[in-house]
Amino acid sequence: MEKLRCKICGAELNTKPHFTYITCKNCGMEQTLPRLKSEPEVVIYNAAHRDRILTNDFILSREKMDNLWRFNAKEADLGYDMMLAQYGVVYYQLPDKTSYPILAKYVDTPIPLYEPYQRALQLGNDKQIAIWKKQAKEIEDIRKKCAPYKDYYKDEKVDVLIDWAYDTDEVAELAEEIIKELNKAGYYTFARNRIFKYKPDVDVSDRQHFMMQRYEAAKIAKCCLCLNVNELFRGYGFFCLYSAEHKDDAKFIELTSLEPSPFFKESVLFGEADWKKQLVEAVRKVIGPPGSAKALGASADSDDDEDDADMTAALEEMRKLRETVRDAIKSLGGAEASKSVFISYSSRETAEARKVKDLLEKEGISCWMAPESIPAGSDYGNEIANAIRTADFVVVMLSANSQSSKWVSKEVDFALKYDRTVIPFQLDDSELTPAFDFRLTDVQRIYASGRFYEAFSELLKRIG
Repeated sequence: MEKLRCKICGAELNTKPHFTYITCKNCGMEQTLPRLKSEPEVVIYNAAHRDRILTNDFILSREKMDNLWRFNAKEADLGYDMMLAQYGVVYYQLPDKTSYPILAKYVDTPIPLYEPYQRALQLGNDKQIAIWKKQAKEIEDIRKKCAPYKDYYKDEKVDVLIDWAYDTDEVAELAEEIIKELNKAGYYTFARNRIFKYKPDVDVSDRQHFMMQRYEAAKIAKCCLCLNVNELFRGYGFFCLYSAEHKDDAKFIELTSLEPSPFFKESVLFGEADWKKQLVEAVRKVIGPPGSAKALGASADSDDDEDDADMTAALEEMRKLRETVRDAIKSLGGAEASKSVFISYSSRETAEARKVKDLLEKEGISCWMAPESIPAGSDYGNEIANAIRTADFVVVMLSANSQSSKWVSKEVDFALKYDRTVIPFQLDDSELTPAFDFRLTDVQRIYASGRFYEAFSELLKRIG
């Protein structure tokens, strides 16, 4: 049984069924607890807080909490958790273990007027309400102070937002090198402030200032440049904030030492002799020449503003036309109708499965993956069976682990029974067991070990 995790730091909590509040032994923060009915609900609850704490994907976090609340309408704690996601609340821990709330975005509505928070106060017990009021007051005081950051870059533009997954000296220095190169080419960039890496005791107000700048920059950036030189691209807040703000119009470029990903509009191989020149050209291809966005601090130019207005109107017209064509094709049952995929995997390879799911969904392919696709309170087996029966494809994350998983075996057998198209996406170099050799006779495998993105391209072709 998965344990509830701390909504402040993400550590496991030693709770009991009747607990409605607890103090985390890791971060020392007192917090309230939900009373959830099943393990899938606990998994979704933890995933929602992970989205908020680790990746700052506040929209996804709020959606998961809202989904839980639909099936637990009287669970007060979920209303407070929705507030944390809505207001972009993360906690910053100082060296003395003191934790302070930081708002990663600005919201106009005062917290006491936010409806889910009001419902939480109506449904909670006295101890829960006391905790919420104390913490919400602290957060609301910060929200008021952040009001001047609203539209921080009003009348100004950011060309490139730079993101990377894990901080190292090498990557931070590479980011600075890229900033200089893009600035020299006339593009304005926004990246992390290195002050936080070298000064762990940085003042909380400085960190709050940076977080607000980051959010406002994400709102207006023309593209997001992901440095995939050491880890996966999706891991931190710039990517998620930018993606959430721009949705279907998001434009991503990668500088990578890995296999280029089909997810990005442009990929530049790091280490090639002219990679800097290629990177500038990639930015130019995606967002246009320098001057199409006014750099921060540049003087206003009415002609540029008029050009920008004309360009915006033209793009809006193209977007409407594209949507009209897409709707017409769908109404005729054309090729653009969305495909659906059921993802079968071992829990030991959740990260790999989620990575495939995220990439497929970015290509417009609908994905179903337990437990996050299972509505709270539903029967686990029924939901999986229905999802397999209605899926166009069943992608099996094949490995030594998945071949020993009873659930994966059942899912593959059920898919074959209902004549679903099964696509084995092999993560390792393990040989097939006799049982899986029998199940997958005449089924072509896609080998992803050491060649993930190339394998993912093959998967897209198979799905069509």
